[in-house]
Amino acid sequence: MLRMVSKKIIIISFFLHIVFPQGINSIKDSKEPVLSPIIKSLLLPGWGEYALGYNKRAKVMALSESFIFISILGSYSNANRIEINYKAYAAQHAGVNTIDKNRQYWVDIGNYLSIDQFNEEHLRWRDFNAIYDQNNSWNWSG
Repeated sequence: MLRMVSKKIIIISFFLHIVFPQGINSIKDSKEPVLSPIIKSLLLPGWGEYALGYNKRAKVMALSESFIFISILGSYSNANRIEINYKAYAAQHAGVNTIDKNRQYWVDIGNYLSIDQFNEEHLRWRDFNAIYDQNNSWNWSG
């Protein structure tokens, strides 16, 4: 029990030291709020470096983080566009109804030419829970 309390005290003091690097007492004396450069960098990349006087490093950090963030947004946008395209392609060429289908359904229609081929193989495997009813039919051969 005493061991858990001492661990909690150490963890709390560690986080207080990170958030308030000058200490709690010096905050009362200063007129402006004090934030740790670590917290500043968490809130806005490069802000902590700028606060420490590393202006060039702050610019590099802000630009690199901006590039990473824009790349992530671009990747999500591209993935959504590709998903729309393959669903439209399947609806047009395989006769698939695209409403309320899960990810596994799209994997299955990509791996099998028809619903009959899929169901026959899964019946041979005795995987009865994976069988699709004929309402979910698809046929890539036309």
